Amino acid sequence: VLSGALGGGVAYYYGEQQPLVYEAAAMVLYEDQRPQILNDVAPVVEATPGNNYWAKREFIETQLRLLGSTELAKLVVERLGLDTDLRFLGLDDIDDPVELDSALGDAEPALVLRSAVSIQPVDDSTLFRIRARAYDPEVAADIATTLAEVYREQNLERQLVSSDAAMEWLDEKYETLRQELESSE
Repeated sequence: VLSGALGGGVAYYYGEQQPLVYEAAAMVLYEDQRPQILNDVAPVVEATPGNNYWAKREFIETQLRLLGSTELAKLVVERLGLDTDLRFLGLDDIDDPVELDSALGDAEPALVLRSAVSIQPVDDSTLFRIRARAYDPEVAADIATTLAEVYREQNLERQLVSSDAAMEWLDEKYETLRQELESSE
């Protein structure tokens, strides 16, 4: 009985000494939305054709890698100012200004963010669940939400670039065909 009470006391003391960690989650809907430049023409290559399991799996893995990328993490860190958040970086216990300055210089906030985030596909759906852990519930929620926002913005940017490239190709093709038609008349 005494050893059980002593063990319980040690476990309670240890638990009280551990910092609180909060977790927040966000959901992201992923869709294969390639630009449809010509309404009556089907895409030449489909990223997720019909019921092709392997193509869909590859698409999902690609999206997971994009969501978990260092590039996206850097954008989230920048947007939330986490590169100067000493508690987030685990540097809040350093009192010496010189040591702190050195530690800040060596810190890799994007890697810290990546280690605080987990991303999982939701079974039988087109959703990803983003989970973020942090010392503060608001910071955890901000990380999860901002990562979802940045992912969406990056996807829109890629679609815009793709649309612009397709329009440029169509303009060039139109001009070539117009010149060929004029020269044949």
